[in-house]
Amino acid sequence: MLQTDEKKLRWMGIDLHALWRRRAAVLITYVVLTSVLGGTVGEAGWSGHPYLRLATMCALTYALLALSVFRIGGLVKSFENYQIGVAPKHVILGSLDDWARYKYGVAGFEAASAGQQEELLKSYRVGNYLLPAKPGYDSRLDERERAERDSTSRWALRYVSYFLALMTGSTAIQRFAWSPFEVAAMLWTFFVLTITLPQARVLWTEPDPRDAGGSQLAGTEA
Repeated sequence: MLQTDEKKLRWMGIDLHALWRRRAAVLITYVVLTSVLGGTVGEAGWSGHPYLRLATMCALTYALLALSVFRIGGLVKSFENYQIGVAPKHVILGSLDDWARYKYGVAGFEAASAGQQEELLKSYRVGNYLLPAKPGYDSRLDERERAERDSTSRWALRYVSYFLALMTGSTAIQRFAWSPFEVAAMLWTFFVLTITLPQARVLWTEPDPRDAGGSQLAGTEA
């Protein structure tokens, strides 16, 4: 589910095709997020008015997310079945569904005519190919990406639920008396985890798109 546009796989001028760089970027982002949240919520943090502290925490977190690898329209495709922003100049084609959409403008291989399917099977070669994007090319999530999106969403929901259960149980056992600000800050933390964990998993696990299946650079249609 990584972006197929080469420019969108860069962050702060760094090429993030490589898996280890993406993992480092995710770790750095979460360390900074933790510092921001801890610095405004903890007792040792800024001792301003609770409403002002909450507004500051939300503003700083939002600004950080907008600049991070989790930004909207960034390295990971939208989990909705459409793309945000302008169309990419290049696309990566790997499956028969990709080639069917690219060459014939249909929803996928099964939606192509018998003649088109036969032609696709004759010309198809295993691997990923970088080609110029066609006007009107449908870059929505394909079947594999939708399955990955659903799996990733379930994974994120499960771990956010674990975190919520852990915090609730810890609070009940120790009988913490949380202030309204601390409750609001904790809910904000859940919100941040909910919107970042799915992208974090994709960035952490998705292999280098240039290496998957022996990717190749092609200037014309195969």
